[in-house]
Amino acid sequence: MLSMSRNFEAARIDFGPDIQEGCTLVSDRYWAPDAMLARGMISEALYAAAKRLRDDYYAGQAGRLGAREAFARASRAVGTTAMPALAWTVLSHGTVTGWAECKGIEVAKAAGQVVQALERLGAHYERV
Repeated sequence: MLSMSRNFEAARIDFGPDIQEGCTLVSDRYWAPDAMLARGMISEALYAAAKRLRDDYYAGQAGRLGAREAFARASRAVGTTAMPALAWTVLSHGTVTGWAECKGIEVAKAAGQVVQALERLGAHYERV
């Protein structure tokens, strides 16, 4: 029989550097999808998908059951490898540059990951 560790701290996932005051990785005023839409990196449909995901997430956090379920379905559709990029940029107001720094990759590659995740999200919302 396998023994399960009760040391949850050891199983903690490290998403990168801790956010500090004045850090350029996240911003209260900046939202990555706004900048990406303004630069022509994403379409209006992908922007709408990002807004819908964010709205469902916050409504679910406020206790709205339907929103919580909608967010969970969208997260599963995006997938476990792509969802962290959306969690960082869409839900946590993180910057694409911050995502790149966190993952140790080029900014262009990080932007591509965010766009790809938004495309998966947009395809999910088209089906539902």
